[in-house]
Amino acid sequence: MMYIPRYPPFRLPIRHRRHVVVNQSSPYKFAYARTALKFGLQTLGALPNREILVPEFICNVILPVFKQLDLIPVYYPINYNLEPDWESIHSKISEKTQGIVSVHYFGQPQRITEYLSFAKHYNIWLIEDNAHGFGGLIDGNEIGTFGDIGISSPRKCFPILNGAYLHIKKEMINPEILAPERILSSGIVLKQIIRMLIMRSYLHRVINIRKKYSSINYQEINLPDWGMDESSDRYLKKVNLREVVQKRQAIYHVWERWAVRQGLVPVFSQLAPGASPMVFAAYTSSYEETNKWFIWGYNQGIDIHPWPDLPKEIVQKNGAAIDMWKRLICFPIHMSINAEKLIYSLEGTGFKKVI
Repeated sequence: MMYIPRYPPFRLPIRHRRHVVVNQSSPYKFAYARTALKFGLQTLGALPNREILVPEFICNVILPVFKQLDLIPVYYPINYNLEPDWESIHSKISEKTQGIVSVHYFGQPQRITEYLSFAKHYNIWLIEDNAHGFGGLIDGNEIGTFGDIGISSPRKCFPILNGAYLHIKKEMINPEILAPERILSSGIVLKQIIRMLIMRSYLHRVINIRKKYSSINYQEINLPDWGMDESSDRYLKKVNLREVVQKRQAIYHVWERWAVRQGLVPVFSQLAPGASPMVFAAYTSSYEETNKWFIWGYNQGIDIHPWPDLPKEIVQKNGAAIDMWKRLICFPIHMSINAEKLIYSLEGTGFKKVI
């Protein structure tokens, strides 16, 4: 059995009280990407009852932010390569449209110039969601720095307590808005235990062959508007991102070569040179095959998992996004995986054709 955990090793802090960093310059530091998004939209001056264009293939954790700010998500379709359907997007523009969200899925950069041109044409904001690809580059520039605001989530890639960044144009900054709660919490250990229990429940749902759509079954707990923990900030300042990207790409390509031989179809025909992949994502031929992969991964100790937990409106629509969700599976990538050992595990243990 080969054991590849979904998350890197995590150490609970010895101290129960936590300290957060003070936001004084870009990128602004928060505990979670959803908090960074919330403060970014507030800084832009998002008005209530206005619309934000959001891709249909999106995790539902973005919705509480919209609800808190009284914003209306208007969903636009994307294709199976997770690229936008521009013709459809143009038809969704209205007088109430304030911005469009571009998601760099799994760390693969979007064609950012197309989004920039679209936003400029309609005089709306470009909101970059780079929660999956911290450290990635487009033409040598950091993903998340092209739009009016951009967010990233390094906590998804490293063994840190929390961590998210908000990039925002300097001329738009309102220092009073960019001030997350400096909470000193005695309940941080309990919070982490709750989170682990939730993720265990999530994995249990996957193993039981997802009898219902995940967006109905799974909702993350609402978290306070915390700033980034000081220990996380210190850790991230020491990280060599170029080495991290190289390692993650190496692991990605190991999964890619092996998965293609299993009959899987990579979501991206080619990984972008500057991508910092969070997972290797591929399509199966059917929902039945998807479930077989989850069972196989569980038996091998490999966390093959789905993404995302879709908004209820998209589930009820039962369109292309649901078909993508049924067929998409994610193979883990994190810093505790060794690419050469992964090759040996996949090739040397007879996992040449598994489904």
